[in-house]
Amino acid sequence: VLIEGITDNKNRSINEIKLLVSQKGGKIVNEGAIKWMFERRGVIGITDIQSKEKAELLAIEAGAEDILWEEDNLIVYTKPEEMENVKKNLTSLKVDFANLEWVAKEKISVDEERYTSFIEAIENHDDVSNVYTNVL
Repeated sequence: VLIEGITDNKNRSINEIKLLVSQKGGKIVNEGAIKWMFERRGVIGITDIQSKEKAELLAIEAGAEDILWEEDNLIVYTKPEEMENVKKNLTSLKVDFANLEWVAKEKISVDEERYTSFIEAIENHDDVSNVYTNVL
């Protein structure tokens, strides 16, 4: 799990998050200890798709590195520095969001109940802005 936060008191936030993580059975490690399992990517979400084939072709032509279907929504992955250009080239589709995110290189399986409780506790902390995981 990678946690990003915004705070006016770094020491307080780190201590509170360390406590949350340890209460849920986790452990805080140095920043680089797991960052290698993730890569920074542009992530573009597209909704209201009329033709899946057309949307895929447009995304590839726009410069997508990878695409993934989540139900009826298309998720387009790009290099971080190319995200805005790819987004501009997708103007004929309904772009729902475009963000820079940490994307797991490989996914793992875990106990769903413990995982959900752990993630909810962290996401509910006021200073946490994003949580990225490598869980399926």
